[in-house]
Amino acid sequence: MPSLTVKRDADAEPAKIALSEKRRRHLPTCTVEQLRQRIRDGEYLVIIDGLVCKLNGFVDKHPGGPLAVLHMVGRDATDEVTSMHPREVVADVMPRWAVARFVADGSDRVSFVEDMQLPYSAARSAGGEPANLDYVAIQHDYRQLHARLQAEG
Repeated sequence: MPSLTVKRDADAEPAKIALSEKRRRHLPTCTVEQLRQRIRDGEYLVIIDGLVCKLNGFVDKHPGGPLAVLHMVGRDATDEVTSMHPREVVADVMPRWAVARFVADGSDRVSFVEDMQLPYSAARSAGGEPANLDYVAIQHDYRQLHARLQAEG
């Protein structure tokens, strides 16, 4: 079982997936192209805290329904996961799904599959997902808001 250290004070940083450094180092790496190929091959992969998490066995069990998972396939879901789940879920439950360390391509992209025609991509939102959303700006705004709310208590 991974080591666990969870801060509970109001000024705590968002929870991180609690994997020991040894286990993290022993996970294989996964590049953007490998991530894309594995998704093409049918894996539901989401990036959380720099780790690639395979959620195939969990997608139908997610309390928020399968769409909550499918919407994030091929994306960095760190902000969504840490804001929508209790710390214990992020720290204790997410480690079991980690299958690789993500090797970013140096870009600020949040989505690595926006150009792929995935069978469930129409389900990204009820009205379809606008193609011109600036995910980097949205993520930046979220992180600034999160920091401000933490500072204000």
